[in-house]
Amino acid sequence: MSLPDFYPPSPKDALAKLYVGKSIRDVPTPAAVLNVSAARRNCDRMLQACEQLNLGWRAHVKTHKTVELTRLQVGDDAKRPANLVASTLAEAEFLLPLLKEYRSQGRRVNLLYGLPFPKNAVSRFSAIAQALGEGSVSILLDDPAQLPIASQIKELSGVAPHAYIKVDMGGRRAGIPVDNGQFVSVTEAAIDAHGQGSIVLSGLYSHAGHSYGGDSRAAAIKMMNAELSALLDGADRVLSKAAEKGTQKLPSLILSAGASPTALSVQNLVSGKHSDDDITPELQAEVDSLTSLFDSIKGKGHDVEIHAGVYPTLDLQQLAAHSIKSSHLSWGDIAFTLLAEVHSIYPGRGADGTSEGLVGAGCIALGRETCKAYKGMAIPTPWGRDGVELPTCDVEDYTGWMVGWVSQEHGILQWRSGGNKEATEAEKKLEVGQKLRLWPNHACITGSHFGWYFVVDEDKGDEIVDIWVRTRAHSSPRQGDDGAAAAARPLRRGIYVPTVAFFDPDTDELDPKATARHATRLAGSGITGLAVQGSNGEAVHLLSHERSLVTKTTRAALDAAGYTHMPLLVGCGAQSTIETVALCRQAAADGGDYALVLPPSYYSGLFAAGNATVRDFFTAVADASPIPIIIYNYPGATPGIDINSDVLIELSRHSNIVGCKFTCGNTGKLGRVAAAVRAARRAAVGSSSDSEEEDGGSGADFLCFAGSADFTIASHAAGAAGVIGGLGNVAPRSCVRLFELCERGDAARDEADAVQETVARGDWVCIQTGVLGVKEALRAFYGYGGWARRPLPRPDAAARDGIVEGLRGLADLEKELEAKAAA
Repeated sequence: MSLPDFYPPSPKDALAKLYVGKSIRDVPTPAAVLNVSAARRNCDRMLQACEQLNLGWRAHVKTHKTVELTRLQVGDDAKRPANLVASTLAEAEFLLPLLKEYRSQGRRVNLLYGLPFPKNAVSRFSAIAQALGEGSVSILLDDPAQLPIASQIKELSGVAPHAYIKVDMGGRRAGIPVDNGQFVSVTEAAIDAHGQGSIVLSGLYSHAGHSYGGDSRAAAIKMMNAELSALLDGADRVLSKAAEKGTQKLPSLILSAGASPTALSVQNLVSGKHSDDDITPELQAEVDSLTSLFDSIKGKGHDVEIHAGVYPTLDLQQLAAHSIKSSHLSWGDIAFTLLAEVHSIYPGRGADGTSEGLVGAGCIALGRETCKAYKGMAIPTPWGRDGVELPTCDVEDYTGWMVGWVSQEHGILQWRSGGNKEATEAEKKLEVGQKLRLWPNHACITGSHFGWYFVVDEDKGDEIVDIWVRTRAHSSPRQGDDGAAAAARPLRRGIYVPTVAFFDPDTDELDPKATARHATRLAGSGITGLAVQGSNGEAVHLLSHERSLVTKTTRAALDAAGYTHMPLLVGCGAQSTIETVALCRQAAADGGDYALVLPPSYYSGLFAAGNATVRDFFTAVADASPIPIIIYNYPGATPGIDINSDVLIELSRHSNIVGCKFTCGNTGKLGRVAAAVRAARRAAVGSSSDSEEEDGGSGADFLCFAGSADFTIASHAAGAAGVIGGLGNVAPRSCVRLFELCERGDAARDEADAVQETVARGDWVCIQTGVLGVKEALRAFYGYGGWARRPLPRPDAAARDGIVEGLRGLADLEKELEAKAAA
């Protein structure tokens, strides 16, 4: 299950409309606050140091888990590779759109899964590899049994992952020592897999987690030296083993080293060149030693890569490590703070008659991470405390309030006396109702308790300038606020393909293998989701157990191919309310995410005027359905029923109705509904924005979809969030490309017009011939398809030739786009 989609991240746009422009003093507490100026400084310093020292750079995203801070970590220079480490698949999937954006700009990307590679990650990681292409993903190995698992990535995605042997150089966490027999076994297995083409053996990787125990710049550099020395020793052993096995020459090996203290330490090699830096003889000796080691590694044909994660935000643990000069590792450089309120004061309760206080931030906000420099969980910043300045001492010598210990929901503020500094009255002052910002011991752990950061800029005081949403890595399914079902996979902007059903040509029996094959092919083309049991899926020809089988088969095929994130819409139309609800419940049980529901029409002559009966029908179905409803307005299939915009607008307010497919082709109606939804959203959040993109692709509220691809441009201009159209069975990449061009606006209008012309011509062929034409096109262009279920006729040779000829131009465009994607 793709967790960012199973439990979607917090809605950035809605949060931004609620809070941006306001003061952090006005937000609910506890809350995570990020100073973007400090984070940008920290990121820029690391990028500049690596560039000046000609070192590779790989940014770990585990601390913050946001798109925006990832951008700062890799910078905006398209010539610099965007290399990342993700500690969870949820992070990787959350950042996939960003990496695809970089790829589209011609920027090299590589995403490393930061744990020794497990079997349960194969399908999801393969989907990422397939989406990003060759050279885009990396894995860690520290056990020979992982190689058969890793080989499945190539089998599923066609992409051979780059592989790093994980080296333990003293931390005794993940990895193996280079002088260990298992290192030899892993090396041999990796070399064999490299020779077979199932992986690319790229280098060795270490993480000196024990570097947090250091207390000086010289100690941090010395630890980096130890990391790289171990990796170089390992590289020599790898090359020796490769030569012994007669393996084809390996690529230049990458020695990837770092934890934040050791990664930060390389900045000493840059700052040491400045006359104003305080360089001791001990420090200079370590700088010279590491510089020499860099030269030695490069002299042997290897490359050095640095990686780190917490350095953009920093925290008290980093300050206590003293890995770089204090002007670059100061209290003011800590970008992440926790906002909390003082609830109570307890005079005289503390040590030596000092007071204590209760603050509304306990272990589920701060965590229980300690810091070797003091016995506490967090320290208040000067923010909001008149007369209090930033400390000028080290953490070890700090005097003032600290969170001394924590329970679940609260922490206890205690007074700490450190060093020789006398506290001022302003520093001692503490009041009930006072808001404090707390420097945490460990930003990775503290940040993990929050869904987003309130972003501030130190030059703009308390003003919230943005919301940065974090991915959620370990969450549960949720219910809507009013108890309505919330979809496992969000309904997003894009192209959804209503698939056809497949039958044995002789027996008319359902063909599950073809169903699975078709779903997998479509999923790999860049579409957003699939629909089953619609008009193209011959739902009216299916027995009840066959409907269930189609849904289960499609969901299983998507999951097996790594598309666990892809939403599945299931046709649930029936003539009675009770049967429709039953179909919705069955769809949910079979793995469907949304119910695509036609209005009943058999007795439409008896319905109340003005679509009132239809309104009541959809309300009753939505009230009872365990999955959200998408209204399917298709007058061609429901004689006498064309739902008007007033009723659709009214239904859009139901918490379990999330969209409408406008197969009526009425762009005016679509535009009215989309405008009403936007207005309702603005009113709900108190905004006056006129943005067409308010949902941000999050799937919030209610989305309007065109019912066919031949009016993609027109529907997009009217406010459509995408297309649910049968042409996607034949030309999914063309449909996706057209919608992407629409999303880019006027800058891409000429190309969009040209693609729309081709798509519209092809769609007209499929509209005229229906499922018969779609299946013939699949037979002609993809080698499978079969016939529609009887009593539908089988086209004769002349009709089949006419279908193929009519779709020839679209097929050529599809092949062109497929070739570009593979390049």
